Amino acid sequence: MSPAPAGRLACALRTAVGTIRKVATVVATLTFTGVVLAFAYGVIARYVLRNPSSVADESAVILYLWTIMIGGSLAVGLGDQISFELLVDRLRGRGGRWIEALGMLIAGAILLYALPTTLDYVRFLWREKTPALELSLDKLYACFVLFQGATSIALLARAIDLAFGLSNAPESADAADDTGKQIS
Repeated sequence: MSPAPAGRLACALRTAVGTIRKVATVVATLTFTGVVLAFAYGVIARYVLRNPSSVADESAVILYLWTIMIGGSLAVGLGDQISFELLVDRLRGRGGRWIEALGMLIAGAILLYALPTTLDYVRFLWREKTPALELSLDKLYACFVLFQGATSIALLARAIDLAFGLSNAPESADAADDTGKQIS
């Protein structure tokens, strides 16, 4: 793959990821608001109304799970995730970019390779239901498939970006220190 098609592919992926990230941030914010409301209702039902609500507890857990999976895979960029970059930091310039690209390529490829197995298992869960809401577990755990697919695509896109030198800047737009200088 020559740099020109790779550049166009990386640019298209970056644009798509940016749009998806904005939508996912809104969705994660709304689901987290739902967590807070369900939790508050559960507390009020238990301690004020003296009638504990299993629906509130289960709703809070389900919404929290979806919030974390959406937030971790779609709303938060790779540059904002916790990472261990001891080797990348020691190999400055092209060597560091290639090592980082290789790591992201391997991780993204493994997640993508395992995606059909994850999907198959989640689809298998259709038989089971949650106790209070009676929501089928395949719908509940579909967020794992979403997380795994979105994370693998983000890792592979960043690997292409780094391998072809399309971007030396960190993934995050917020990755600047107090002086406004970009952090590498």
